[in-house]
Order: sequence, then C-alpha cells, then structure tokens
Amino acid sequence: ANASLTPAQKKLCQEFVGVFLFYARAIDNTMLVSIGSIATAMSTSGWTDIRQRLQQFLNYAATHPDAEIQYHASEMHLW
Repeated sequence: ANASLTPAQKKLCQEFVGVFLFYARAIDNTMLVSIGSIATAMSTSGWTDIRQRLQQFLNYAATHPDAEIQYHASEMHLW
C-alpha cells in the first residue's frame, strides 16, 4: 500500500510521472498507458513493484528514442 512508500520514493514517482506525462502527451502517446499504470501503482503497490515498473518504462523509452507524430492530409470533407 501507499504507506510502504517513503516521502522520497513518493516524490521520485511524482516527478517521474510528471515529466513523462508531459512528454507522452506532446510527443509519444504510446507511453500514456504505462504512465497511468505507474501513477495508479503509487497508491496501490509497494516500492518493489513500482521500481520494476519504472525500470521497464525507462527500458522502453531507451529502446524507442525517436518517437514522432506524423500528420497526413486526407481527402475527407467536413461538411
């Protein structure tokens, strides 16, 4: 439970979620589900589980560093 997180661990998780939530919304929305899962785990899981989630997320981010959003024109008419 949340009681197992020290104030330093809780702050680390909050900073982590804040930074990557901004990045995920702006650039790589494939990260949003994982960020949400980590944020939820802060109130339901212990530090060991959260640390594993953080590490897995960082591994994903390091493996896919060149995320980009591409927009393509279509011939859709909006009338």
